[in-house]
Amino acid sequence: MSTSRNEEFDTVEFHPDELGHLPSRDFGGKIGDMRFHPGEEHDERVQEIKAAILAGEEMPPIKIGGAATGKRYLDDGHHRYVAHRELGIPIKVKGYYR
Repeated sequence: MSTSRNEEFDTVEFHPDELGHLPSRDFGGKIGDMRFHPGEEHDERVQEIKAAILAGEEMPPIKIGGAATGKRYLDDGHHRYVAHRELGIPIKVKGYYR
């Protein structure tokens, strides 16, 4: 995909493992290391998202920030990222260029 830093970014799909190296805006560390414990509010949200995905509901893309500086990070969609990672299926991403 050929996208300059000044263009509006297309939505593309990635397998969650391809994004695991990115840092998180909200949770310290890399997003590939994010884990939510059963019974926690965050885990409950992930389970709701997984059920919606399996029911065929369309999810909005996660958003990657920092493309202009080259210091990319997950800006929005932490729960969606974890849900897709746990299901092992591709996720739509906005704001990431190769």
